[in-house]
Formats: sequence, structure tokens, C-alpha cells
Amino acid sequence: MTLVIKCRPDDFVVWKDALQACGLRHEIRHWSDPGPPDDVRYAFVWAPEPGGLARFPKLEVIFSLAIGVEHIFSDPQLPDRPVVRLVAPETTARMAEYVTLSALFIQRGWYRFVRPQKDQLRWSYYSDRLASEVKVGLLGLGEVGRACAGMLKAAGFQVNGWSRTPKNIEGVGTFTGKAELPAFLASTDILACVLPLTAETTNIIDAQLLGALPRGSSIISAGRGQHVDEPALLDALDSGHLESAVLDVFRQEPLAPEHVFWSHPRIFMTPHCAGLATYAERARSLAANIDRYENGEPLLHVADRAAGY
Repeated sequence: MTLVIKCRPDDFVVWKDALQACGLRHEIRHWSDPGPPDDVRYAFVWAPEPGGLARFPKLEVIFSLAIGVEHIFSDPQLPDRPVVRLVAPETTARMAEYVTLSALFIQRGWYRFVRPQKDQLRWSYYSDRLASEVKVGLLGLGEVGRACAGMLKAAGFQVNGWSRTPKNIEGVGTFTGKAELPAFLASTDILACVLPLTAETTNIIDAQLLGALPRGSSIISAGRGQHVDEPALLDALDSGHLESAVLDVFRQEPLAPEHVFWSHPRIFMTPHCAGLATYAERARSLAANIDRYENGEPLLHVADRAAGY
């Protein structure tokens, strides 16, 4: 049985070594050279081209190379097979660290010191609020959102969360659906987006949503770049309605050298690294899920095709 991997060519040997170190004994081949199509039982992929997965008639399970699956569900010829998200413990922990660090960065006002240091301007002070005085609102309360909520609470923040379906998390105020979104936004000082990307969440951070946040609030975008309406974000920052933005994901990656985000004084960026787990950790999660499947146990983290994640 063959596992075929669609990744950057330079990454293939690293993935193969990591999976074999986990005890995976399947034939492992690159997407560009899969061998006999009938031998392929598993696909481990990022952004397969339309119809690419359909060429394997005996394919049993499709594994995403990341926690998101929108790059798989966008295939109009996608075979009717389970699609599995890559949810590694290290990924959720790193996402929680990133969101909490960003919230502290905003809460302590450290962004106010970046420009003066860079330009060797005058020494300045800023009187910030305590974390206990700041409300962080999480857009998304899945595995990642819950991990973020726990770490934010431990750091002392007041934490609320919004999700499509009802959630009950101890110590976290929860809001559900479109009807409760305005109340959630009105009670948010720092908005952190960790939603999956679906048709419903594309451009969710638009002018209307940003306008519903209190003046002087900030955002953290760590889900997908397509969540953010970039012109609306720039308008909110330039008007002073939004204080700052920490961005880890973008519509175009890598970001074009001429993009205005590079030089904007209220935008702080990282290169899509918020939840980047090691190859070894992700390989362990994949190999463990294949073992479960072949032992007749239910697969973990199967995506809901109707919901899109």
C-alpha cells in the first residue's frame, strides 16, 4: 500500500524520513511520481489540483498537511472519502502561545515602542492596562480556540468566544451564531481570529465587523488570510477606530514586497508560523491516525464536508 504526499519537493525527503521514524512501513511516494494509481491508499496533501485525488481509484483516506481543509474541499472532483485534519498537540499549543503572546504584546502596548527603537527616537513611556482589565474575544472555539482560551485565562485576561454552534467552556463567556455576534464584538478589546476558512467565514473581518468593535480595539489574525478584508482593515486602522493588528496570515503568501502592510506603523506581522509544529510531531499524528484506521478504530479529526471544516 502506498501513501502519496503532495508537498514541496524539498520537503519530501524530510517527511519520508519522519514518517519512517514513526514506524510507518507503507510505500511513501511523492505526488509527482505516485507509482501505480491502484496502489495508493492514503494521500497526505496540501492544495491538490482539481481532479488530482480522483486519479487514485482505491484511495481510502485523504489527510490534510495542515489543520485546515479548505484547500481540499475546493476540489470539485473530490472523491467521497474521509478528509482528515492534521491536529497535532504541538500545533494547538503553539497557536495558543502565539495568540496569548500577541494579546500581551497589545495589552502592554509594546507596539508603541517598536517604531521609536527602529528610528532611534526619544525614550518614551506608556501606561498600560492589566491583563485582568482586558477582554479578549476568540472567533472560533474548536480545538485551537479552546487551547487559546485556556492559556489566555491563565495569563489573566477576561475571555469570551464566538462560534457557529453552541459551546460550553468553564470560565469563558460564549456567544453563538449571527444573532449573538454583535454583543460578542461589543464586549471585545482584542479580537483573535482562529476560525477555519469556509464560504461563511471568508471576509468575516470586514468593515461591518470592525465597526462593531469598540473604538481603540485591536485584532489578531491567525486563521487564514482570506478571513480579513484588507482594505477594510486599513481603513479601520487609518481612521483610528482600530488601534493595532497582529497578522500571521495573508491573502497572498509570501506577502508581496510592495504591499502596504510592510510599512504600516500599526501592523505587526509574522510569516504564517503561529501554529507551525515540527515535522516529527506532525508525522507522529499522521502515523498514529493511520494505525487507528488499520486497526479498525475510528479516525480522529475527520472534517465535516457539509460544514467545510
